[in-house]
Formats: sequence, C-alpha cells, structure tokens
Amino acid sequence: MKTALKAILYLIGFPLLLAFLVIESLPMFKAGETYSFYPYIGIMVAGLFAIFYLITALVTWSVSRKTDSLKKLRRATAALVAVGFIFTSGIWIVMDQFAPPLLSDATDGTILYPDVQDDYLNKAELHGALLKGFINMNYENGNLSSKTLEEYQEEGWQNEEVKELIAVNHTSLREDGFDTFVGPWGILAVSERLTFDGILHLIINERPAADLKFIYKGEGRGEEHGEDPINWTIMDMVEGVMTFDISSALEGEVAGMEVTALLTILKNAIPKIVSALNEVIADESVAGSYIYIDLDLESGLVTITPTSPSRGVWDYMQNAWFESNHIILAVLSLFFMRHLFLIFGGVIVVASLLIGLIREKQFAKNFKQEESASPPPDDDDDEVGANRESPYLKSFYSSMEEVRSRRGYFEN
Repeated sequence: MKTALKAILYLIGFPLLLAFLVIESLPMFKAGETYSFYPYIGIMVAGLFAIFYLITALVTWSVSRKTDSLKKLRRATAALVAVGFIFTSGIWIVMDQFAPPLLSDATDGTILYPDVQDDYLNKAELHGALLKGFINMNYENGNLSSKTLEEYQEEGWQNEEVKELIAVNHTSLREDGFDTFVGPWGILAVSERLTFDGILHLIINERPAADLKFIYKGEGRGEEHGEDPINWTIMDMVEGVMTFDISSALEGEVAGMEVTALLTILKNAIPKIVSALNEVIADESVAGSYIYIDLDLESGLVTITPTSPSRGVWDYMQNAWFESNHIILAVLSLFFMRHLFLIFGGVIVVASLLIGLIREKQFAKNFKQEESASPPPDDDDDEVGANRESPYLKSFYSSMEEVRSRRGYFEN
C-alpha cells in the first residue's frame, strides 16, 4: 500500500507537470512548426530537470533501503525536497530577478520581461505570424516564385530560399538603412517620438549608401535586376502608415495668419512640393526605396506610407525580431513552462516530504521486525562477557585455566 502511495506521489510531480506542459505548449508548437527543435526547448529543459529529480529520487531510495540511521534517511529526504524546489520554483525565482534587464539589453528595450511573462501565448502567435506574413508578402511581389504559396508556407523556415531572403534583406535593412541614420535619428526610427519635421528631415537628408545587395524581383523587374543596392527611407524603419494633422501642428506658429488662410495657400503650394518630393523619392537612382506622401487639403492631414511591405520586408524592429525568430521562439517556449513550474514547485516539494515520511514509517517498521526476530541475550553470558572486559579479570581467568591444566597433568 505504501509503495503504491509513493508511486502516486512521484506521478503527480514531474510526470504530471510534463503532461500539462505539452498541452499548454501546443500553440507554441503550431506557431513555430517549421523552426526545427527551437519551439521544443522548453519541453527539453523541463525533461532534463525531471531526469535530475529522478536520479535524486533513485539515489535517495537506495539510501533509504540500506541505511541504519534515521538521520541519514532524513538527509536523503531533504536532498529530494531541495532538488524538487530548485528545479521548479527556485530557478524561476532567480530568473524573475536577473532576466528582465538582460532581455531588455538584448533587444534594445523592444521586448520587455513583464510583457513576455504575462503574454507569452500572444507573443508566440505574433512571432509565428511574422514568418507567414513574410512569405505572403514575398510571394505576392514575386520574390518567391519557384513553388506554390502552400508549399512555401508548409516548408516555412526550413526552405533555403526563404532563409536566404530573410538574411540578405535584413542585412540590407540594417546596414544600408538603420545604421546609416546617424546621431539621434536612428533611435527615433524605432520610437513613438517621431515628428513630422523629423521625418521630412530624415527623408531628404543625405547619408552614406552602403554597397549592399537587396533581393527584390517585384514590380515587373526582370531576373537580371533581381538584386540591387537599396537606400532605405526612415519610413521603412517604422511600422505602418503615419498621419499628421498639419492644421493642429501649425496652429499658432504663424503669427497673424489664420489656419484657414494658411491652408488656402498650402492648397496651391503643397501639391507641387509633394509631387516633386514624390518624384525624387520614387526615383530609385536617388533613394532606392520610395514612399508615398498624400495630402488631404480638406482635413489638413498628411499621410506618409512606406513601400517596405510591398518589397516584402517588415519594419526594422519586427525585421530584427524576425531575423532571430528561432531564438525568440526558443526563449518563449521557456515562458510556457514558467507558471506551471511555479505551481508544481509546491506540489513536488509536498510530495517529496510525504515520500520521506513514508520511508521513515517503513524504516521504523523494518527496525522493529529485526528486533523481534533476533534472540534475547542471556543475562549470565552478558555478565561474564562484561566481566571479561576487565584486564584484572582476564588475568584471573587465565591463571585459573593454567591451574586446571596442571591438576589434570598430575592426576594422570
């Protein structure tokens, strides 16, 4: 009965934890299904911890069978409890203290520890969607054309053509894009602090162009023009369309002029400026990658749209994540085990204590059985044996033996 109870206590520990973790991680496996073993890192680590606990359980079981001391048995129980705690709750208590600044530094503050620990499921789905979206964009613009869309999606990250596209285009976006915006402008490119004036400055500001290749076959270009150097605009660094309200931005800044009057002037001037700016930016010999600027004179809204999505590239921040997507998915898989380990840490500690108590009960029972099975000692023998320990008595008994032997000699 006690053996069966111990088996149950072992099963509700790491085996049950691993079963729950597999079920919990199914969305993670789905999100990273083409990323080899990376989405399974969490399960692999959990399995390794379970092996450590199992080895400790076997060693302490062996000790409990051979020990003749209750003190040693309790030390074995303490070791089992300690290992169970360290490889569940203990590890994550330490991680929650030291990992946040490390994760922030590694991602330039774009991925924060609290966001991941509380929203790991949505983060996993987001990073899984980055690959699907990337394949869709590049299939539509002609960058990926040797297979069907379904085949590309099925192979995903395992497809060498997709891998090359990710690596080359990310290098171009970084070294010929983000890194060329010197001073504070590069930091502003991945923040929410960009202003309309700042964006215009970054668009028209001259900067060095790196001689990098960008794989792009879309917009009716032939195979012979499949790779070209690209000068990325600042709008390619940030996500989505940016809209600015000129009327509110300029209100009060032009002395003695009403906003409505200013907009009337802009109706005549800005269309020509915007048209010229569009032509300059759209000229690939000047800017490489172009943007679209649209002015709604009725509302006073200016809309700036990057063309990076049409070229099959995410904005800089998402592209940086995407280029290291396999590593990020591996890290996220660890967070799937975090809350389960914190919960099961208590379960495993309590189960280990109960296992130790059962071992003590069995030890006490076996000890009593051994005592009852051994014959009771003879009092006289004990007394003689005890007396024989005295050096004086030993000498006396030795003399008596000698006297007896001589008497026998003379009698004969």
